[in-house]
Amino acid sequence: MRVCVLASSSAGNCTVVWGDGWALLIDCGLTPSRTSHALARLGLRFADLSGVLVTHTHGDHLNKAMFGTLRRESVPLLCPAGIADAIEGQLEFFTRDRIPEIRPLYRTSMDVGKVYVEWFRVPHDAPGGCYGFVVHAPGNGQTLSLATDIGTIEQSLPGFLAEAHMVIVESNHDLGMLMNSDRPAWLKQRIRERGHISNDECGGLLRTTLRTPGSRVRRIILAHLSQECNTEPLAVGSARAALKEIGREDLPVSASHADRPTRVFEV
Repeated sequence: MRVCVLASSSAGNCTVVWGDGWALLIDCGLTPSRTSHALARLGLRFADLSGVLVTHTHGDHLNKAMFGTLRRESVPLLCPAGIADAIEGQLEFFTRDRIPEIRPLYRTSMDVGKVYVEWFRVPHDAPGGCYGFVVHAPGNGQTLSLATDIGTIEQSLPGFLAEAHMVIVESNHDLGMLMNSDRPAWLKQRIRERGHISNDECGGLLRTTLRTPGSRVRRIILAHLSQECNTEPLAVGSARAALKEIGREDLPVSASHADRPTRVFEV
């Protein structure tokens, strides 16, 4: 299984996961042209996609400019039923030829083409809820877990991350930078209480995940870094310090980028 985070920030989020004969997007928060160009550089096309797994309905994860492209290319949106209902409630002003197929996911796991996918609830202030995904590659048992937009860290979350070989997890802000920023007080409160976790909170989550019995994590990618209230060196340094505390500084830690794709990672 190969993974590339095409971009991750409040300006747009999209990750592609693929293997022999299959490919999925997780979120489609970029423009059609940017997504198409990024896929092409990886040797992929929209026609190769079995679907788009949607974490939630906020515009940086679900860019409605993508809808017409997904419709033309017959790429469905795959999302838990609450998200499907929320999306359908927002389609009043779209013509039929610009509405993609929406496939509600009613169970907590299912086969998507050749791939087995699980999903789990993540607290966040999005209509229809917010979810993380666990993607199991066919044949070799390699697994990816992704969780961003984590309003608060619930007790079950480390278990979903621990079952994966690669983890993509939010490390949104440096708390000092956030509190000293020019953002209004209500926004700072929203980010801290129901929006996103900080670098320090991410570090605590990683420590708990790696201490979970049977944890299989071999690589960590940090995602959804704030462009105003964080930096890649701060986020990566915080995560590495957390790993060092539990003697796991051997694990590689990388940051995703707002303006360009990561390199291709092999799970």
